[in-house]
Amino acid sequence: MMRPDRSPRVPARRAVPAAVLGLGAALALTACGASGEDASGAWDRARAQLEGAQSVRMTTEVGTDAGVAGGGMGVPDATEVAGAVDGGDLLYTGEFRAGQHTARDEIRVVGGKQYHRFVVEERGGVAGPERPEYAQKWQEVPVGQGLSMRAVVDGLLAGVPAAGGLEGAAAEADGIRRSGEDAVRYVLEQPVAGAGDGTTRLKAFTVAEDDGALLTVETVAPGTEGTVTFSDWNAVEPVEAPAADEIAAPPAAPEPAPAG
Repeated sequence: MMRPDRSPRVPARRAVPAAVLGLGAALALTACGASGEDASGAWDRARAQLEGAQSVRMTTEVGTDAGVAGGGMGVPDATEVAGAVDGGDLLYTGEFRAGQHTARDEIRVVGGKQYHRFVVEERGGVAGPERPEYAQKWQEVPVGQGLSMRAVVDGLLAGVPAAGGLEGAAAEADGIRRSGEDAVRYVLEQPVAGAGDGTTRLKAFTVAEDDGALLTVETVAPGTEGTVTFSDWNAVEPVEAPAADEIAAPPAAPEPAPAG
């Protein structure tokens, strides 16, 4: 897959939650990464990349004060969404983890149609004919209102600071390895409110050391923390509809009531 001005490489599709870094007593007002760019400049460039993306894959890991998010099978522990930002097609997977099993809620929107299925797998099981343990056939369902990559990207942009929003913010920059490459993780001394209603705040973000490409965004909100990992910048493959033999037949129409 290609990112802008980058050679081909295989992107990491699953987020590895970053460890929470303790801040030292001495924090530079504008911490600089190994490339010499300060947090404010790095953030403005990373946000501009997201604003201008033609397509992207976003994988989100969510945690709550009580632990993982989906223990009660309400909020997914992880989600993945991918597609062209200004197109109508997308892939969505919500993952719920409970005990030794993982349940996946899968959606494909393609060609003005929406398909949905539910899959259950045994965690740590051996891949093969018996895995997954249960998989529905895809079902064609009405297209969800507001379900689009544009809505997803705009929602994230509203939850993080606007351009210039980190100017003067105290931050610490640490060189790390992320997605197989050298990167810089900027950790803010105080999370900074997003451009929207302010309930979501940016805690940290990671960019590639060589070109500043956005790799992860870490946010906090009341009771939850989330890490979004980005890959397949401008290189998400077109969404394909499920094969015909993988789609369930629509339910039969109810028989009319007998006359009289």
